[in-house]
Amino acid sequence: MNNFKLHTPTRILFGKGAIVDLRDQNPAGRPRADYLWRR
Repeated sequence: MNNFKLHTPTRILFGKGAIVDLRDQNPAGRPRADYLWRR
């Protein structure tokens, strides 16, 4: 196996109001992936 570095910054928001906070977590112009899971 070749040497490599893996950098996976992950932020997980829990609780009431967390969906509203998603907008503040991603600066404009940056790629993003949002996952939403509700029961």
